[in-house]
Amino acid sequence: MWEKISNLGIDAESLGFIREKKYRLLNRVCLGLFLVLSLILIFSLVLKWKIFFNILLIILILCSLLSLFLNYRKRQQFSQIIILLMPTSAAVALSMLTTHQQNNHYYLILGFFLPFLLLTPKENRLLKVMTVLNISCFVLIFLWYQFSQPILASINPDPLYVKYFILFGGLLAMLTSSAYFFYSTTQKAEMALEIEKDKTDKILKNILPVSVVDEIKLTGKVIPRSYEKVSVLFTDFVGFTSVAEKMSPGELVQELDLYFSQFDEICKRYHLEKIKTIGDSYMCAGGIPDKNVTNAIDTICAAIEIRSLMLTQKNIRKSKNLPYWNLRIGIHTGPLVAGVIGNNRYTFDVWGDTVNIASRME
Repeated sequence: MWEKISNLGIDAESLGFIREKKYRLLNRVCLGLFLVLSLILIFSLVLKWKIFFNILLIILILCSLLSLFLNYRKRQQFSQIIILLMPTSAAVALSMLTTHQQNNHYYLILGFFLPFLLLTPKENRLLKVMTVLNISCFVLIFLWYQFSQPILASINPDPLYVKYFILFGGLLAMLTSSAYFFYSTTQKAEMALEIEKDKTDKILKNILPVSVVDEIKLTGKVIPRSYEKVSVLFTDFVGFTSVAEKMSPGELVQELDLYFSQFDEICKRYHLEKIKTIGDSYMCAGGIPDKNVTNAIDTICAAIEIRSLMLTQKNIRKSKNLPYWNLRIGIHTGPLVAGVIGNNRYTFDVWGDTVNIASRME
């Protein structure tokens, strides 16, 4: 029920995140005011407080219900104005009718607090108007206490601690519920932000080496680095075009994905860094971006496993009378330069004679 009322008149797609959050809070404030005011009305009837106070409570309760109805009809801006004026109007009316010992001016605390709670940055003008209005009402009440007599002696004949309990209890309930709303909203936002951050990091680390991602996040750029000993591996399908002509585009992409995904797993096992794929060509390297002395052996082992995989797939497809590819592999070890190029779409790449020789070794 609480969530259902909180979502009255809210269309998440058209409102946007900030306005949706504010309107959901507006619904909760309307419901909270209705419950608190109804409780005070029950106290008032039981304790037989003066009739004018009961009438005022009934008016405020009806205003709360009207605001909920306006929210349901997607007229939240009118509802906001009603809710924002309620504590201010109540404070002025009660302060002028009763003595200052009743401390009715404390209702202005809620009047000062609510605009900052309910209004969005786009409603800055209304925020300023309500702030000026509340300050003006505070000055008016102060002057009334100094130069005028209360219209009525008090709201009720009961001790003031009963009034204090209800007044500050109501304010405390509103402030506590608002604080809890902000706490829960902040927690949800932080959790969602953490999830999105993890997704972003995962995507980046699928595109770039982990150390390169960390450097970009730390400095915003990547300094090109020279490496003395890196092993570069190229693969290329033999007769790719002739076989591809016999496949639909979807089948071709699916077949390439099957092979290249397995190449990725092999590279991961042997600590090789995938550089890129161009058409039917696959390129990876060992010894970058983290240097090691075993990259030549690692690359050879990966090449042997890739060749074994291709032979297995060839035999399977041959037995089913399906077209198959043979594979050329080129490897060379030597110096090169590695770095990230581009501003919009980062690409980790390598340059140097080692790359050219490895390509020609196919």
